[in-house]
Amino acid sequence: MTRELRDFIIQLVQRAIRSGLRVRVMICDMGLRGLLAELGFNTTRDGMVFRIPHPMDPEKPFFLVPDPVHVSKNVKNMLVEHRFAEIPADIAQEAGLPTCIADFAHVDWLYKYQTTHCAELKYAPKLNKKDIHPSHFMKMKVSILYVYSLFFPSLYS
Repeated sequence: MTRELRDFIIQLVQRAIRSGLRVRVMICDMGLRGLLAELGFNTTRDGMVFRIPHPMDPEKPFFLVPDPVHVSKNVKNMLVEHRFAEIPADIAQEAGLPTCIADFAHVDWLYKYQTTHCAELKYAPKLNKKDIHPSHFMKMKVSILYVYSLFFPSLYS
């Protein structure tokens, strides 16, 4: 089955190129690791390979790019699960942040504070429990509204 899918993808690339399109990138959710390995990519921690020779022109590169919604879902789940994220120093400095650590405890504290003390005026009116403590099924959800809910500017305005 995996080889059949690989052959199908290569045929799609070939047909797209024959029709005049330039195909340089494959965008996917990174879920079928066996298929990606058949194509020559590697998405494991030990040996990541996101660039291979192009199937139609080995002199040119062919890239694998995770789709933005799945990347954002993974970032959100990582932040919720591990409770912090380290921001690159140059970004933290440019934004005028006092530290490179984004601590999820602040979001947790804000949710608890406004649910017990703020009946009328809330600092983050759209912040809810499923953003702080998502269920197993909510973590798998890829809905763009769910994935970006913790990052919405309107959440805090």
